[in-house]
Amino acid sequence: MRKDEIINKILSSKLNLTREKLEKLIEEKKQMYKGLLSDEGAARLIAQEFLIELNDKPEAVELKIKDLVAGLNNVTLIARVIIDWPIQDFTKNNGEKSVVKKLLLADETGVIQCLIWGEKALTLQKAGELQGKIIKILHGYTKEGLKENVELHLGVKSSIIISPFGVYEKNFPEVTKFINKINEAKKLTKINAIGVVNSQPKISSFKSEAGIGKVLRVKISDSTGEAILVAWNEQAEKIKDIKIGDTIQIMNGKVIAGINGSIEIHAEKQTVLNLINKAAIKDWEKTLKIIELKPGVKNCNIKVKLIKKSELKMINVAEKKVLVIEALVGDETGLATITFWGENAKLIAETKENTVLTIINASAKLSGKFTALTAGKFAIINLNFNAVLADPPKTKINEIKNEGNKLLSVEGVIANISPVKEVVVKGEIMHVSSLTLRDETGEAELTFWGNIADEILNLKVGEKIKVLGVFLKKRNERIELSSIRLTKILHEKNR
Repeated sequence: MRKDEIINKILSSKLNLTREKLEKLIEEKKQMYKGLLSDEGAARLIAQEFLIELNDKPEAVELKIKDLVAGLNNVTLIARVIIDWPIQDFTKNNGEKSVVKKLLLADETGVIQCLIWGEKALTLQKAGELQGKIIKILHGYTKEGLKENVELHLGVKSSIIISPFGVYEKNFPEVTKFINKINEAKKLTKINAIGVVNSQPKISSFKSEAGIGKVLRVKISDSTGEAILVAWNEQAEKIKDIKIGDTIQIMNGKVIAGINGSIEIHAEKQTVLNLINKAAIKDWEKTLKIIELKPGVKNCNIKVKLIKKSELKMINVAEKKVLVIEALVGDETGLATITFWGENAKLIAETKENTVLTIINASAKLSGKFTALTAGKFAIINLNFNAVLADPPKTKINEIKNEGNKLLSVEGVIANISPVKEVVVKGEIMHVSSLTLRDETGEAELTFWGNIADEILNLKVGEKIKVLGVFLKKRNERIELSSIRLTKILHEKNR
Protein backbone atom coordinates (compact mmCIF):
# COMPACT_ATOMS: atom_id res chain seq x y z
CA MET A 1 0.00 0.00 0.00
CA ARG A 2 1.49 3.34 -1.08
CA LYS A 3 1.80 6.46 1.11
CA ASP A 4 -1.18 8.19 -0.56
CA GLU A 5 -3.38 5.12 -0.05
CA ILE A 6 -2.39 4.93 3.64
CA ILE A 7 -3.11 8.66 4.09
CA ASN A 8 -6.55 8.27 2.48
CA LYS A 9 -7.26 5.29 4.74
CA ILE A 10 -6.31 7.29 7.86
CA LEU A 11 -8.31 10.37 6.80
CA SER A 12 -11.41 8.26 6.07
CA SER A 13 -11.21 6.84 9.60
CA LYS A 14 -10.28 10.09 11.39
CA LEU A 15 -12.69 12.68 10.03
CA ASN A 16 -11.43 15.42 12.38
CA LEU A 17 -7.86 15.06 11.10
CA THR A 18 -6.78 17.26 8.16
CA ARG A 19 -4.32 16.22 5.47
CA GLU A 20 -1.98 19.08 6.48
CA LYS A 21 -1.95 17.91 10.10
CA LEU A 22 -1.35 14.31 9.03
CA GLU A 23 1.55 15.30 6.74
CA LYS A 24 3.06 17.16 9.70
CA LEU A 25 2.73 14.05 11.90
CA ILE A 26 4.48 11.99 9.22
CA GLU A 27 7.42 14.43 9.08
CA GLU A 28 7.68 14.42 12.89
CA LYS A 29 7.72 10.63 12.91
CA LYS A 30 10.51 10.57 10.28
CA GLN A 31 12.59 13.03 12.33
CA MET A 32 12.08 10.90 15.42
CA TYR A 33 13.71 7.97 13.57
CA LYS A 34 16.53 10.24 12.27
CA GLY A 35 15.99 9.59 8.58
CA LEU A 36 15.74 5.81 8.87
CA LEU A 37 12.02 5.82 8.08
CA SER A 38 10.40 6.39 4.67
CA ASP A 39 7.21 8.39 4.14
CA GLU A 40 5.28 5.13 3.75
CA GLY A 41 6.85 3.61 6.88
CA ALA A 42 6.02 6.71 8.94
CA ALA A 43 2.43 6.69 7.68
CA ARG A 44 2.12 3.01 8.63
CA LEU A 45 3.31 3.69 12.19
CA ILE A 46 0.78 6.50 12.57
CA ALA A 47 -1.99 4.20 11.29
CA GLN A 48 -0.94 1.64 13.91
CA GLU A 49 -1.11 4.26 16.66
CA PHE A 50 -4.63 5.16 15.54
CA LEU A 51 -5.54 1.41 15.57
CA ILE A 52 -6.36 1.54 11.87
CA GLU A 53 -5.99 -1.81 10.11
CA LEU A 54 -4.26 -1.66 6.73
CA ASN A 55 -5.26 -4.42 4.37
CA ASP A 56 -2.37 -4.97 1.95
CA LYS A 57 -4.11 -7.79 0.13
CA PRO A 58 -5.24 -6.78 -3.36
CA GLU A 59 -8.99 -6.39 -3.70
CA ALA A 60 -10.74 -8.81 -6.03
CA VAL A 61 -11.51 -6.91 -9.23
CA GLU A 62 -14.60 -7.82 -11.26
CA LEU A 63 -13.76 -7.13 -14.88
CA LYS A 64 -15.19 -7.53 -18.35
CA ILE A 65 -13.31 -9.67 -20.86
CA LYS A 66 -12.26 -6.62 -22.90
CA ASP A 67 -10.47 -5.25 -19.80
CA LEU A 68 -8.30 -8.34 -19.26
CA VAL A 69 -4.60 -7.95 -19.96
CA ALA A 70 -1.70 -10.25 -19.10
CA GLY A 71 -0.33 -10.00 -15.57
CA LEU A 72 -3.53 -9.44 -13.55
CA ASN A 73 -4.09 -11.23 -10.23
CA ASN A 74 -7.18 -11.83 -8.09
CA VAL A 75 -9.52 -11.40 -11.06
CA THR A 76 -13.28 -11.90 -10.76
CA LEU A 77 -15.15 -12.58 -14.02
CA ILE A 78 -18.72 -13.61 -14.85
CA ALA A 79 -19.22 -15.14 -18.29
CA ARG A 80 -21.05 -17.79 -20.31
CA VAL A 81 -19.32 -21.03 -21.31
CA ILE A 82 -19.28 -21.28 -25.10
CA ILE A 83 -16.96 -24.27 -25.53
CA ASP A 84 -16.33 -26.90 -22.86
CA TRP A 85 -13.29 -29.00 -23.78
CA PRO A 86 -12.74 -32.43 -22.19
CA ILE A 87 -10.04 -32.67 -19.54
CA GLN A 88 -6.51 -33.40 -20.82
CA ASP A 89 -3.55 -35.15 -19.20
CA PHE A 90 -0.05 -33.70 -19.43
CA THR A 91 3.38 -34.10 -17.84
CA LYS A 92 5.06 -31.22 -16.04
CA ASN A 93 8.72 -30.34 -16.57
CA ASN A 94 9.58 -32.18 -13.34
CA GLY A 95 7.97 -35.37 -14.65
CA GLU A 96 4.85 -35.08 -12.49
CA LYS A 97 1.52 -36.03 -14.10
CA SER A 98 -1.30 -33.48 -14.01
CA VAL A 99 -4.45 -32.40 -15.87
CA VAL A 100 -5.86 -29.25 -17.43
CA LYS A 101 -9.36 -28.29 -18.56
CA LYS A 102 -10.09 -25.57 -21.07
CA LEU A 103 -13.17 -23.38 -21.53
CA LEU A 104 -14.03 -20.65 -24.02
CA LEU A 105 -15.86 -17.90 -22.14
CA ALA A 106 -17.86 -14.94 -23.44
CA ASP A 107 -19.51 -11.83 -22.09
CA GLU A 108 -20.99 -8.86 -23.93
CA THR A 109 -17.48 -7.45 -24.53
CA GLY A 110 -15.58 -10.40 -25.98
CA VAL A 111 -14.28 -13.95 -25.58
CA ILE A 112 -11.36 -15.45 -23.69
CA GLN A 113 -9.83 -18.88 -23.23
CA CYS A 114 -9.81 -20.11 -19.62
CA LEU A 115 -7.50 -22.86 -18.31
CA ILE A 116 -8.21 -24.75 -15.09
CA TRP A 117 -5.40 -26.79 -13.57
CA GLY A 118 -5.00 -29.87 -11.38
CA GLU A 119 -7.62 -30.77 -8.76
CA LYS A 120 -9.81 -27.84 -9.81
CA ALA A 121 -10.01 -29.31 -13.33
CA LEU A 122 -10.94 -32.77 -12.02
CA THR A 123 -13.67 -31.30 -9.81
CA LEU A 124 -15.08 -29.16 -12.62
CA GLN A 125 -15.18 -32.16 -14.95
CA LYS A 126 -17.54 -33.84 -12.48
CA ALA A 127 -19.99 -30.95 -12.74
CA GLY A 128 -21.14 -32.30 -16.10
CA GLU A 129 -21.71 -30.35 -19.31
CA LEU A 130 -20.95 -26.66 -18.79
CA GLN A 131 -21.67 -25.32 -22.27
CA GLY A 132 -24.27 -22.56 -22.11
CA LYS A 133 -24.03 -22.09 -18.36
CA ILE A 134 -23.09 -18.86 -16.60
CA ILE A 135 -20.08 -19.20 -14.30
CA LYS A 136 -18.40 -16.84 -11.87
CA ILE A 137 -14.63 -17.09 -11.51
CA LEU A 138 -12.98 -15.84 -8.33
CA HIS A 139 -9.27 -15.24 -7.69
CA GLY A 140 -8.21 -15.96 -11.26
CA TYR A 141 -5.04 -14.65 -12.91
CA THR A 142 -4.12 -13.73 -16.49
CA LYS A 143 -1.14 -14.74 -18.63
CA GLU A 144 0.00 -14.32 -22.20
CA GLY A 145 -0.77 -17.42 -24.27
CA LEU A 146 1.32 -19.10 -26.96
CA LYS A 147 -0.17 -16.89 -29.69
CA GLU A 148 0.31 -13.70 -27.60
CA ASN A 149 -3.38 -13.73 -26.69
CA VAL A 150 -4.52 -13.18 -23.09
CA GLU A 151 -5.58 -16.30 -21.17
CA LEU A 152 -7.43 -16.57 -17.85
CA HIS A 153 -5.99 -19.20 -15.49
CA LEU A 154 -7.38 -20.86 -12.35
CA GLY A 155 -5.02 -22.28 -9.76
CA VAL A 156 -5.24 -23.68 -6.23
CA LYS A 157 -6.63 -20.46 -4.72
CA SER A 158 -9.20 -19.91 -7.49
CA SER A 159 -12.89 -20.83 -7.33
CA ILE A 160 -15.76 -21.31 -9.78
CA ILE A 161 -19.46 -20.87 -9.03
CA ILE A 162 -21.82 -22.42 -11.58
CA SER A 163 -25.08 -20.50 -12.16
CA PRO A 164 -24.24 -17.77 -9.61
CA PHE A 165 -27.12 -16.23 -7.68
CA GLY A 166 -28.45 -12.83 -8.80
CA VAL A 167 -26.93 -12.83 -12.31
CA TYR A 168 -29.22 -11.82 -15.19
CA GLU A 169 -28.50 -14.41 -17.89
CA LYS A 170 -29.87 -12.28 -20.73
CA ASN A 171 -26.93 -9.91 -20.26
CA PHE A 172 -24.64 -12.61 -21.68
CA PRO A 173 -24.50 -13.75 -25.32
CA GLU A 174 -26.07 -17.14 -26.05
CA VAL A 175 -24.04 -20.01 -27.49
CA THR A 176 -26.09 -19.67 -30.68
CA LYS A 177 -24.45 -16.30 -31.34
CA PHE A 178 -21.18 -18.17 -31.94
CA ILE A 179 -22.65 -20.80 -34.29
CA ASN A 180 -21.80 -20.31 -37.97
CA LYS A 181 -23.88 -21.32 -40.96
CA ILE A 182 -22.27 -23.92 -43.21
CA ASN A 183 -22.26 -21.51 -46.18
CA GLU A 184 -19.94 -19.22 -44.16
CA ALA A 185 -17.28 -21.92 -43.87
CA LYS A 186 -15.29 -20.93 -46.99
CA LYS A 187 -14.42 -17.59 -45.35
CA LEU A 188 -13.28 -19.24 -42.12
CA THR A 189 -10.38 -21.36 -40.87
CA LYS A 190 -12.20 -22.44 -37.69
CA ILE A 191 -15.94 -23.03 -37.41
CA ASN A 192 -18.68 -23.73 -34.90
CA ALA A 193 -21.59 -25.39 -36.68
CA ILE A 194 -24.74 -27.43 -36.15
CA GLY A 195 -25.82 -29.87 -38.84
CA VAL A 196 -28.16 -32.78 -39.48
CA VAL A 197 -26.56 -36.06 -40.56
CA ASN A 198 -27.79 -37.07 -44.01
CA SER A 199 -25.52 -40.00 -44.93
CA GLN A 200 -24.31 -43.20 -43.32
CA PRO A 201 -20.87 -42.73 -41.71
CA LYS A 202 -17.88 -44.31 -43.45
CA ILE A 203 -15.07 -45.42 -41.14
CA SER A 204 -11.61 -46.44 -42.31
CA SER A 205 -8.23 -47.13 -40.75
CA PHE A 206 -4.78 -45.90 -41.73
CA LYS A 207 -1.18 -46.31 -40.65
CA SER A 208 0.85 -43.47 -39.18
CA GLU A 209 4.05 -43.04 -37.18
CA ALA A 210 1.94 -43.18 -34.01
CA GLY A 211 0.36 -46.49 -35.07
CA ILE A 212 -3.02 -47.36 -36.54
CA GLY A 213 -5.37 -44.40 -36.88
CA LYS A 214 -9.06 -44.08 -37.62
CA VAL A 215 -11.07 -41.60 -39.68
CA LEU A 216 -14.85 -41.18 -40.04
CA ARG A 217 -16.57 -39.28 -42.85
CA VAL A 218 -20.23 -38.25 -42.88
CA LYS A 219 -22.32 -35.63 -44.69
CA ILE A 220 -24.07 -32.96 -42.63
CA SER A 221 -26.26 -30.04 -43.68
CA ASP A 222 -28.11 -27.01 -42.37
CA SER A 223 -30.51 -24.60 -44.06
CA THR A 224 -27.66 -22.94 -45.98
CA GLY A 225 -25.62 -25.81 -47.36
CA GLU A 226 -23.80 -29.10 -46.96
CA ALA A 227 -20.39 -30.14 -45.66
CA ILE A 228 -18.43 -33.31 -44.99
CA LEU A 229 -17.54 -33.87 -41.35
CA VAL A 230 -14.19 -35.63 -41.06
CA ALA A 231 -13.53 -36.98 -37.56
CA TRP A 232 -10.09 -38.29 -36.64
CA ASN A 233 -9.06 -40.97 -34.13
CA GLU A 234 -10.74 -40.38 -30.73
CA GLN A 235 -13.26 -38.03 -32.36
CA ALA A 236 -14.20 -40.78 -34.82
CA GLU A 237 -14.58 -43.23 -31.96
CA LYS A 238 -16.84 -40.81 -30.09
CA ILE A 239 -19.41 -40.56 -32.92
CA LYS A 240 -19.03 -44.02 -34.48
CA ASP A 241 -22.71 -44.81 -33.78
CA ILE A 242 -24.01 -41.65 -35.46
CA LYS A 243 -26.92 -42.20 -37.85
CA ILE A 244 -29.01 -40.37 -40.44
CA GLY A 245 -31.29 -37.80 -38.80
CA ASP A 246 -29.03 -37.13 -35.83
CA THR A 247 -28.15 -33.50 -35.13
CA ILE A 248 -24.53 -32.83 -34.27
CA GLN A 249 -22.83 -29.74 -32.86
CA ILE A 250 -19.23 -29.05 -33.90
CA MET A 251 -17.22 -26.54 -31.88
CA ASN A 252 -13.75 -25.44 -33.00
CA GLY A 253 -13.77 -27.48 -36.20
CA LYS A 254 -11.06 -26.91 -38.81
CA VAL A 255 -12.24 -25.84 -42.29
CA ILE A 256 -10.48 -27.44 -45.28
CA ALA A 257 -11.36 -27.07 -48.95
CA GLY A 258 -12.49 -30.41 -50.37
CA ILE A 259 -12.66 -31.81 -53.89
CA ASN A 260 -14.72 -29.92 -56.50
CA GLY A 261 -15.37 -26.96 -54.23
CA SER A 262 -16.83 -29.03 -51.40
CA ILE A 263 -16.40 -28.03 -47.76
CA GLU A 264 -14.79 -30.31 -45.19
CA ILE A 265 -14.99 -29.68 -41.45
CA HIS A 266 -12.27 -31.63 -39.65
CA ALA A 267 -12.73 -32.71 -36.04
CA GLU A 268 -9.26 -32.98 -34.56
CA LYS A 269 -8.02 -33.16 -30.96
CA GLN A 270 -9.14 -29.61 -30.05
CA THR A 271 -12.61 -30.00 -31.59
CA VAL A 272 -15.64 -30.68 -29.38
CA LEU A 273 -18.42 -32.85 -30.84
CA ASN A 274 -21.83 -33.27 -29.21
CA LEU A 275 -25.01 -34.95 -30.35
CA ILE A 276 -27.88 -32.58 -29.61
CA ASN A 277 -30.51 -33.89 -27.15
CA LYS A 278 -28.68 -37.18 -26.68
CA ALA A 279 -28.23 -38.00 -23.02
CA ALA A 280 -24.79 -39.43 -22.39
CA ILE A 281 -24.88 -40.26 -18.68
CA LYS A 282 -21.46 -41.11 -17.31
CA ASP A 283 -20.64 -42.65 -13.95
CA TRP A 284 -19.32 -39.39 -12.56
CA GLU A 285 -22.61 -37.64 -13.35
CA LYS A 286 -24.66 -39.99 -11.14
CA THR A 287 -25.90 -38.61 -7.85
CA LEU A 288 -26.29 -40.44 -4.56
CA LYS A 289 -29.34 -40.34 -2.32
CA ILE A 290 -28.94 -39.39 1.34
CA ILE A 291 -29.91 -42.93 2.36
CA GLU A 292 -26.91 -44.22 0.34
CA LEU A 293 -24.33 -42.08 2.15
CA LYS A 294 -21.73 -43.90 4.23
CA PRO A 295 -18.87 -42.44 6.34
CA GLY A 296 -15.65 -42.29 4.33
CA VAL A 297 -17.30 -41.75 0.94
CA LYS A 298 -15.39 -39.09 -1.02
CA ASN A 299 -15.96 -37.19 -4.27
CA CYS A 300 -19.68 -37.96 -4.27
CA ASN A 301 -22.42 -35.99 -6.01
CA ILE A 302 -25.75 -35.35 -4.32
CA LYS A 303 -28.94 -33.40 -5.10
CA VAL A 304 -30.72 -31.99 -2.04
CA LYS A 305 -33.10 -29.30 -0.81
CA LEU A 306 -31.70 -26.60 1.49
CA ILE A 307 -33.98 -26.85 4.54
CA LYS A 308 -32.24 -24.66 7.11
CA LYS A 309 -28.88 -22.89 7.39
CA SER A 310 -26.83 -21.42 10.22
CA GLU A 311 -25.24 -17.99 10.31
CA LEU A 312 -22.13 -17.46 8.18
CA LYS A 313 -19.05 -17.51 10.43
CA MET A 314 -15.36 -16.74 10.11
CA ILE A 315 -13.17 -19.24 12.00
CA ASN A 316 -9.44 -19.85 12.32
CA VAL A 317 -8.11 -23.00 10.65
CA ALA A 318 -4.34 -23.59 10.66
CA GLU A 319 -3.76 -19.90 11.46
CA LYS A 320 -5.95 -18.80 8.54
CA LYS A 321 -9.41 -17.24 8.65
CA VAL A 322 -11.97 -19.33 6.77
CA LEU A 323 -15.68 -18.82 6.10
CA VAL A 324 -17.98 -21.65 7.20
CA ILE A 325 -21.73 -22.29 7.29
CA GLU A 326 -23.74 -25.37 8.29
CA ALA A 327 -27.03 -26.51 6.81
CA LEU A 328 -29.75 -29.12 7.15
CA VAL A 329 -30.53 -30.65 3.76
CA GLY A 330 -32.88 -33.35 2.57
CA ASP A 331 -34.11 -35.43 -0.34
CA GLU A 332 -36.90 -37.97 -0.75
CA THR A 333 -34.88 -40.57 1.20
CA GLY A 334 -33.83 -38.66 4.32
CA LEU A 335 -32.04 -35.79 6.06
CA ALA A 336 -28.39 -34.88 6.58
CA THR A 337 -26.24 -32.02 7.80
CA ILE A 338 -23.55 -30.47 5.62
CA THR A 339 -20.73 -28.02 6.28
CA PHE A 340 -19.79 -25.59 3.48
CA TRP A 341 -16.38 -23.89 3.45
CA GLY A 342 -14.86 -20.81 1.79
CA GLU A 343 -16.58 -19.42 -1.30
CA ASN A 344 -19.16 -22.21 -1.13
CA ALA A 345 -20.12 -21.01 2.37
CA LYS A 346 -20.59 -17.48 1.03
CA LEU A 347 -22.80 -18.80 -1.78
CA ILE A 348 -25.03 -20.75 0.62
CA ALA A 349 -25.35 -17.70 2.89
CA GLU A 350 -26.91 -15.85 -0.08
CA THR A 351 -29.17 -18.77 -1.08
CA LYS A 352 -32.80 -18.98 0.04
CA GLU A 353 -34.04 -21.96 2.01
CA ASN A 354 -35.93 -24.59 -0.05
CA THR A 355 -33.59 -24.04 -3.02
CA VAL A 356 -32.50 -27.30 -4.67
CA LEU A 357 -28.71 -27.77 -4.75
CA THR A 358 -26.56 -30.13 -6.77
CA ILE A 359 -23.32 -30.62 -4.85
CA ILE A 360 -20.38 -32.02 -6.79
CA ASN A 361 -17.36 -33.54 -5.03
CA ALA A 362 -18.75 -33.69 -1.48
CA SER A 363 -17.38 -35.98 1.23
CA ALA A 364 -19.22 -37.95 3.91
CA LYS A 365 -17.97 -38.55 7.45
CA LEU A 366 -19.29 -39.63 10.85
CA SER A 367 -20.28 -36.64 13.00
CA GLY A 368 -21.39 -37.90 16.39
CA LYS A 369 -24.06 -40.50 15.67
CA PHE A 370 -24.85 -39.39 12.14
CA THR A 371 -23.32 -39.32 8.70
CA ALA A 372 -22.59 -35.70 7.72
CA LEU A 373 -21.44 -34.10 4.48
CA THR A 374 -18.63 -31.64 3.82
CA ALA A 375 -18.33 -29.32 0.80
CA GLY A 376 -14.76 -28.02 0.82
CA LYS A 377 -12.73 -25.92 -1.59
CA PHE A 378 -12.85 -28.56 -4.34
CA ALA A 379 -16.65 -28.91 -4.19
CA ILE A 380 -18.90 -27.22 -6.75
CA ILE A 381 -22.41 -26.02 -5.91
CA ASN A 382 -25.00 -25.77 -8.67
CA LEU A 383 -28.22 -23.90 -7.77
CA ASN A 384 -31.33 -25.39 -9.41
CA PHE A 385 -33.88 -22.60 -8.92
CA ASN A 386 -36.65 -24.21 -10.98
CA ALA A 387 -36.12 -27.78 -9.77
CA VAL A 388 -38.64 -29.56 -7.54
CA LEU A 389 -37.51 -32.16 -5.01
CA ALA A 390 -39.77 -34.27 -2.80
CA ASP A 391 -39.74 -33.63 0.95
CA PRO A 392 -37.86 -36.00 3.28
CA PRO A 393 -40.02 -38.96 4.38
CA LYS A 394 -42.15 -38.58 7.51
CA THR A 395 -41.63 -41.22 10.22
CA LYS A 396 -44.63 -42.48 12.19
CA ILE A 397 -44.07 -42.33 15.95
CA ASN A 398 -44.57 -46.08 16.41
CA GLU A 399 -41.86 -46.73 13.77
CA ILE A 400 -39.18 -44.51 15.33
CA LYS A 401 -37.56 -47.26 17.45
CA ASN A 402 -36.63 -49.14 14.27
CA GLU A 403 -34.94 -46.18 12.55
CA GLY A 404 -31.47 -46.40 14.13
CA ASN A 405 -29.00 -43.49 14.25
CA LYS A 406 -30.32 -41.04 11.70
CA LEU A 407 -32.07 -37.70 11.49
CA LEU A 408 -35.84 -37.91 11.33
CA SER A 409 -38.85 -35.89 10.21
CA VAL A 410 -41.94 -36.24 12.43
CA GLU A 411 -45.39 -34.70 12.30
CA GLY A 412 -48.27 -34.50 14.73
CA VAL A 413 -50.43 -32.49 17.12
CA ILE A 414 -48.98 -30.90 20.27
CA ALA A 415 -50.47 -32.63 23.33
CA ASN A 416 -48.43 -30.84 26.00
CA ILE A 417 -45.79 -28.09 26.25
CA SER A 418 -43.25 -27.67 29.07
CA PRO A 419 -41.97 -24.16 29.88
CA VAL A 420 -38.51 -23.04 28.77
CA LYS A 421 -35.82 -23.61 31.42
CA GLU A 422 -32.18 -22.64 31.82
CA VAL A 423 -29.61 -25.38 32.35
CA VAL A 424 -25.81 -25.40 32.52
CA VAL A 425 -24.12 -27.50 29.83
CA LYS A 426 -20.31 -27.66 29.80
CA GLY A 427 -20.14 -24.45 31.83
CA GLU A 428 -22.55 -22.52 29.59
CA ILE A 429 -26.15 -21.52 30.30
CA MET A 430 -28.50 -22.98 27.69
CA HIS A 431 -32.27 -22.88 27.18
CA VAL A 432 -34.15 -26.18 27.05
CA SER A 433 -37.83 -26.99 26.54
CA SER A 434 -39.94 -29.98 25.58
CA LEU A 435 -43.31 -30.93 24.19
CA THR A 436 -45.36 -34.05 23.66
CA LEU A 437 -46.21 -34.77 20.03
CA ARG A 438 -49.03 -37.12 19.10
CA ASP A 439 -49.88 -38.73 15.76
CA GLU A 440 -52.32 -41.52 14.89
CA THR A 441 -49.81 -44.18 16.02
CA GLY A 442 -48.58 -42.89 19.38
CA GLU A 443 -46.81 -40.18 21.38
CA ALA A 444 -43.21 -38.96 21.63
CA GLU A 445 -41.47 -36.42 23.83
CA LEU A 446 -39.35 -33.89 21.90
CA THR A 447 -36.63 -31.96 23.70
CA PHE A 448 -35.35 -28.74 22.11
CA TRP A 449 -32.05 -27.05 22.98
CA GLY A 450 -30.61 -23.56 22.53
CA ASN A 451 -32.31 -21.20 20.09
CA ILE A 452 -34.71 -23.95 19.01
CA ALA A 453 -36.05 -24.11 22.59
CA ASP A 454 -37.13 -20.46 22.38
CA GLU A 455 -39.30 -21.25 19.34
CA ILE A 456 -41.58 -23.30 21.63
CA LEU A 457 -42.90 -20.02 23.04
CA ASN A 458 -44.74 -19.49 19.73
CA LEU A 459 -46.48 -22.91 19.81
CA LYS A 460 -49.84 -23.87 21.32
CA VAL A 461 -51.37 -27.12 22.56
CA GLY A 462 -53.56 -28.58 19.81
CA GLU A 463 -51.47 -27.06 17.01
CA LYS A 464 -50.22 -29.34 14.23
CA ILE A 465 -46.49 -29.09 13.49
CA LYS A 466 -43.79 -30.80 11.47
CA VAL A 467 -40.29 -31.12 12.91
CA LEU A 468 -37.30 -31.85 10.65
CA GLY A 469 -33.92 -32.90 12.01
CA VAL A 470 -34.48 -34.71 15.33
CA PHE A 471 -32.97 -37.99 16.54
CA LEU A 472 -33.95 -40.82 18.87
CA LYS A 473 -32.38 -40.19 22.25
CA LYS A 474 -33.74 -43.12 24.27
CA ARG A 475 -35.32 -46.43 23.30
CA ASN A 476 -37.32 -47.11 26.46
CA GLU A 477 -41.08 -47.50 26.65
CA ARG A 478 -41.51 -43.76 26.10
CA ILE A 479 -40.04 -42.45 22.85
CA GLU A 480 -37.74 -39.46 23.45
CA LEU A 481 -36.44 -37.34 20.58
CA SER A 482 -33.88 -34.53 20.74
CA SER A 483 -33.07 -31.55 18.52
CA ILE A 484 -29.81 -30.59 16.82
CA ARG A 485 -28.57 -27.04 16.10
CA LEU A 486 -30.32 -27.06 12.72
CA THR A 487 -33.67 -28.59 13.67
CA LYS A 488 -36.53 -26.86 11.86
CA ILE A 489 -40.10 -26.51 13.18
CA LEU A 490 -42.87 -25.88 10.64
CA HIS A 491 -46.31 -24.68 11.76
CA GLU A 492 -49.24 -26.03 9.75
CA LYS A 493 -50.18 -22.48 8.68
CA ASN A 494 -46.66 -21.91 7.25
CA ARG A 495 -46.50 -25.13 5.22
